[in-house]
Amino acid sequence: MKATLLTKHQGANYYYFLDIVSNLALWISFLFSIPRLTSLQKNQSLAMLAIGILLFFYTEKSIDLIQITKNQAIICMLICVSFLKLSSNIFQANQTKRPKSKLISTLFGIHFIGAMINFSSLIIMGDYLKNRDGKINILQAATLTRGFTLAAYWSPLFASMGVALTYAPHADMLSVIIFGLPIAFLGLLITSFFIVRDPLNQNTEGYPLQITLLYIPTTLAVLVLTLSYILPDLSILTIISLSSLVLPFIFLALLKSSAAAQKSYREHLSQNLTNSRGEIALFLCSGAFAAGVSVYLKSLEFSFILFSGPQEVTYILILAAILIFGAVGIHPVTSIAIFGSLLLELPLDANLLANTFLMGWVLGILSSPFSGAHLVFQARYQIPILALPRKNLPFIILLFLINSLAIIFYPFIFN
Repeated sequence: MKATLLTKHQGANYYYFLDIVSNLALWISFLFSIPRLTSLQKNQSLAMLAIGILLFFYTEKSIDLIQITKNQAIICMLICVSFLKLSSNIFQANQTKRPKSKLISTLFGIHFIGAMINFSSLIIMGDYLKNRDGKINILQAATLTRGFTLAAYWSPLFASMGVALTYAPHADMLSVIIFGLPIAFLGLLITSFFIVRDPLNQNTEGYPLQITLLYIPTTLAVLVLTLSYILPDLSILTIISLSSLVLPFIFLALLKSSAAAQKSYREHLSQNLTNSRGEIALFLCSGAFAAGVSVYLKSLEFSFILFSGPQEVTYILILAAILIFGAVGIHPVTSIAIFGSLLLELPLDANLLANTFLMGWVLGILSSPFSGAHLVFQARYQIPILALPRKNLPFIILLFLINSLAIIFYPFIFN
C-alpha cells in the first residue's frame, strides 16, 4: 500500500520498481482471495480479467503489468477510506438516538461534500445508511451516485476536470465551471423530483446533515483542500488516501487515547480489512478489462467525421458515443482520450469541447455497470450489477437531452 501511494512519480527507476512491487502485491492478494469470493464476485472478476488480458495480448502481443492494474490508486483509496469508520463510530456511539433524514438533503450533501473529497464520500454515507445485513436499497444507491456524479460537471478536484482540460488544452477552467454549475444544479432538481415520486421514498432513510455526523467529511474536505493547495503535484486520490489514514488516528487519540487508537488500528488491520476482498477483486479486474478495451480501440484505424454544418452536431455525437461506450463498460476516460486525440488539431471551441467531455463523463459513469461508483455499491452493499444503470435510465435520457440543448444554445450564451 505504501508503494501505491508513491507511484505518482514514475520518472525515477526507484518509483517504477515500487510500482511493479505494489502491482504484484495486488495480484497475489487477488489470487489468494479467489476461493473466499462469492460466486457472483468470482465469476464477474474472472470474466473481466480474461477479456481484458485477451484483448491486451491480441493487440500488444504482450502484457503490461502496470497498464492492466489501472485501478491501483482507487483500490488504495478504498482501503484507506475504510479507516474513517473507526472515528465515525465514536460520534455515532455518543448519540442516544439515530437521527432521521430525508434523501433530498442526502442528495445535496453528497454533491457538495463529494465535490471536495471525491469517491470517499460515497463510502462514508453508504456505510452510515446500510442496514444490519450490510445493504442499502436501490433508491439510496441511485441518490448517492447521481448526487456524487453530477459534481463532475464543475468540481476542479474531480479527475474528470483534469482529463477534460488535458484533451481540450486551450479551455479556460473558470469558464468551464461557470457553464457546468447550472447543468449540475438542474440535474439535482430533476433527481429531487424523481426521489419525491419514488414509492420507496416514504420509508427510506437519508444521511442526516447533523454537525456530529459531518465532523469526518468536513474535516477531511478541509484537509484535502489544504494539502492539494500546498502539494499541487500530488494527485487528489493520494491526498485522500493519506488523509484517511491519518485523520481517524488523530480523532481517536484526542477523544480517547493514543493507546486506544493503536488498538483500533491493529484490530482493523487484522480483522476488518479482509472484508474488502470483493471490492478489491472487482476494481482490480475491471481495471484490466478497461486496459484491454482501451488498447484495442486505440489500435483500430478510424476517424471522426466533422460535419460541414453546425459544430454543435459534432459535440452531440461525441456525447452520444461516450454514453454508449459507457453503457457497454468502457470508462469515459478511455472515450475522452480517443476523441480528444482525434479532435486535437481541429478548429473547435475549446471550452465547449471540455464541457462536452464533462457531460460525457457524467453520462458514461451513470450508464456503466463497471464504473467505480457502481462497483462500490455492487461489492459493498450487494446492489445487482445492472440495477443502478437500469434505475438511472430515465434520468440519463433526460440528462442527455438537457446536455444536448445546452450544447446547441452555447454559442448564444457565450458569444
